[in-house]
Amino acid sequence: MSALKTYVDYGQSPDGWSVSSTLELGEGGRFVYEEAWTDYTSASLYGGAEGLWRRDDSLFVFQAERVEGSMYFPWAVGLELKAVERGRALDFERGWTLRESPGHEPIPAKPPPPVKPQPAPSAVKPPPTPEPPPPVAARTFPQSEPPTPSPELAARIRQLVDELPAEGMQNWTGRLCKQNDAIPLHCTQVYLWALRADGQVLSIDHESSSRRAEPENNAATAYAALAQGARTYPELAELLAHNPEGLIECVPCGGKGWTKAVSPAEGTDYCQRCDGMGWHEPRAAR
Repeated sequence: MSALKTYVDYGQSPDGWSVSSTLELGEGGRFVYEEAWTDYTSASLYGGAEGLWRRDDSLFVFQAERVEGSMYFPWAVGLELKAVERGRALDFERGWTLRESPGHEPIPAKPPPPVKPQPAPSAVKPPPTPEPPPPVAARTFPQSEPPTPSPELAARIRQLVDELPAEGMQNWTGRLCKQNDAIPLHCTQVYLWALRADGQVLSIDHESSSRRAEPENNAATAYAALAQGARTYPELAELLAHNPEGLIECVPCGGKGWTKAVSPAEGTDYCQRCDGMGWHEPRAAR
């Protein structure tokens, strides 16, 4: 892919990892994002995403078609990620800003050494053709499969949906969940997760104009949202019996997704370690 622009960022995560991010915007509305992690032991971890991008004035909208690895950057297949152009930078909010990479003049190549006369081709035996390397299996990541609630829990979820307050501006989450026959689980500055009686976890971009609900296809995100919902509805604990990736509760935020703020809506103390979800993979798995 021929890159039209490249944006980069180099920093350090709250738990001491050195992080480098690179975003390339290519022709034909394609993008490629790569993220690399190293710590003091020289351990290295990688993740990335690729998909489509479009621009509307100063607003850039990205939609990932493929996501690999575990990243702090909140890429998810099928979901839109938005950034505002501020000068030579893209501001994704939540503390993520990628800056346009400055151009560099090419380094002049050294002149090649003089070529010594070689024997006639008929006198030289060509080297054997090297064997191709064995194919490397692509790493796969678990997709979310809705757990099956017991009949009693399914009935309880339907009852809770009916009881959700939906009147007034302050009850917009209840109104949005009722429209999708679901109860709220967790909410960040951009996304709202909700649960239907059939066990399907929904993801809703409440910052978009459509506010369309889609199935959450990332197993780790779905589990974290259910764990958050169990804080409000303890009966949801039966859906947490299977932990898809050995997730652990985030220590810096105590599993809440934010550190000091009274509610996640304040947005000032968003937890970078767990991407605002309260749960994350063990460090060894990242």
